[in-house]
Amino acid sequence: MIKILNNEEFIAAGRVWMFHEENGKVTLKNIRAAGKTKDFIPPTLEEVKLFFKERGYTEEAALKFYDYYSLGDWKDGKGNRVKIWKQKASSVWFRDEHKIVNLPVKEKKEGKFLFGE
Repeated sequence: MIKILNNEEFIAAGRVWMFHEENGKVTLKNIRAAGKTKDFIPPTLEEVKLFFKERGYTEEAALKFYDYYSLGDWKDGKGNRVKIWKQKASSVWFRDEHKIVNLPVKEKKEGKFLFGE
């Protein structure tokens, strides 16, 4: 399951939708058919880092994602243009190995917590 944030685009049933929530009221706006794209505007590195961080993924994964697509002129491994970068990040790069991991607390000594390896 992928969490969709406020004012974020996503594809479902062959269409691009915009999710919007305000004062407890949720609306879905049909933006366009999925095949008809608007001009792609590449994200900044900061936008990518924030997107990954908000979803619990590492900054390292964000940097790898950004480098991979920006160096490849925002084309995927098959040579297809990236149309919605957030969807590409979610479907391809959001893997367990890229999640932020909290180290477990092993023991407490003299009022300080020691973290395990």
